[in-house]
Amino acid sequence: QRRTKQVAKMMTATMDPSPLDSKGISKMEPVPYTVGIIKPDTTAKAEEVEKIIQKIEEAGFQIYDQEKRTLKKEDIINLFAKYEHQDFFDEIKDYMLSGPCIILLLVHDDDPIRQWKEMIGPSDPEEARKSAPESFRAVYGGSNRINNEFHGSDNPQSANRDRNIFDLPIPEKEPDFQFEKNKITMEMLFKFLFPPNLEHPHVTGRLDVFALYGPIVRYQSVDTSFCRACIKIAKEELQNSIQRQLAEEKAKMGITNVSGINTSSVNASATGGTGTKRAKSKFEPAPIRLLKEEEIINIYHELCEECQFRCDNFTHLTCGRGGQHIMTDLEIANLVDEMNYQDILRLLTIEKGSSAKTMMDKIKLTEPKEMAYDQEHILALFAQLETDYYNRYNFDEMQKVAMEDRRIRMNYWLSKITGKPIEKFKNPNMLNSCDPEERNDPKSVHFTLSRILPLSVLVKKEDITYRSIDRPKSIVDKKKLTENEEKIVLHKLLSRETHQLVPLDDVNNPNLIQSVRLLRNYHPGRHGSWNNYCCIKSQNQGTYVKKPKK
Repeated sequence: QRRTKQVAKMMTATMDPSPLDSKGISKMEPVPYTVGIIKPDTTAKAEEVEKIIQKIEEAGFQIYDQEKRTLKKEDIINLFAKYEHQDFFDEIKDYMLSGPCIILLLVHDDDPIRQWKEMIGPSDPEEARKSAPESFRAVYGGSNRINNEFHGSDNPQSANRDRNIFDLPIPEKEPDFQFEKNKITMEMLFKFLFPPNLEHPHVTGRLDVFALYGPIVRYQSVDTSFCRACIKIAKEELQNSIQRQLAEEKAKMGITNVSGINTSSVNASATGGTGTKRAKSKFEPAPIRLLKEEEIINIYHELCEECQFRCDNFTHLTCGRGGQHIMTDLEIANLVDEMNYQDILRLLTIEKGSSAKTMMDKIKLTEPKEMAYDQEHILALFAQLETDYYNRYNFDEMQKVAMEDRRIRMNYWLSKITGKPIEKFKNPNMLNSCDPEERNDPKSVHFTLSRILPLSVLVKKEDITYRSIDRPKSIVDKKKLTENEEKIVLHKLLSRETHQLVPLDDVNNPNLIQSVRLLRNYHPGRHGSWNNYCCIKSQNQGTYVKKPKK
């Protein structure tokens, strides 16, 4: 669990845990507890107290809080309220006020109230010596229930009351980290909206695809996400994972004889083969081709640097049969274009009627530049949503916010096409008449954003103050130049703004290497290295620049 959590944080690049939400409510996971008290006579014996604390810890208890204090009369009345009308209640008060006590807030993995009750034994020390001779009350107790030397909460309600009496903290623990498909970190979303292999991604379009067809995942395909050396490791891990899942299912069903089970179809799913020759059925499950986060963790240290980079910096949308296909950037771009066309056509039909189709054929459907979102806009868009302890958003809530934002952006886009103010649209998708609290709550079905303009139009960028940069005097700054100087200045200016072109025969020319390095020094990305950026290709040759040997 510890290793999984460490590697998972490294892969998902999660931010520091946030223990409180926006209202100050803790996101930590509460744990069951009990309140124990060591009474005055035993508290006065320091050596005995040390032995008792040691035995408590050896029994599996965690001492969440410990305090030595002299109780007040009000504390005793509240603590022993059930004995208030008994004849011996005054004796209890006098004894508990006779000296300081040790208050223990105890946590245990297995029912701390029951475990502590069994450890201290019956209330009557004489009975404890007979039935539970090794219990605390049997060993350290006096002659009656008044000085039995130990107290324990009877049930969760009394434990909560006892904790409030002494103003002790609520025991909590850090929630166990688990991969959940519907939990999305902002880093995961950024890696999908701004992938390393795209210089100018269509951010709003990818955001809409995320909302409509998400959630995004950190799964990796054994077919396309790994190099030739690492793909063998990935396929082997995929096959092992399928075998583990099969074994778990058999264990649940009580099947112990696993040797007689035919696993050829399982192996075929992992390797992409057909297994035994048999007729294919349309009801056959899809071959498993994706590695999940837990499986990637198992082989992460065996992968090469480039494959680790892909695992760390790319998130994907899955689709296809059984969700075993990773959508490519080209598929996402085509999907965005089709979605925008259909939505604008629908809205334009509401405004213009039957002439909308003719208008759509004439206009160039290009998203207005002012609608482009950057990381600041994405952060502002989801700022109102709460996260869990590991700063992960609930996808259902992100989906509602993103779809509402898309509605606003489509209306703004339509206003640019028609030249008509948004307020005068006939569009029925405007603000609903529900209660304002429901409209502002992302968990409500009536959630609606109250603004009518995209965030990129509403959020004003800070004014940039331009300052002059003092450069050393050079020949370029001279007002009058000689004939020779003009040639030098022209060469310098061209070097600043252009790249030198040379014949293909001169492939090892240092000037060419330097120019290409300045222009195309990008990471390989998802779909291969140089092929993403190479302008000139020929058969069996992907690049014309040789890297210098280090």
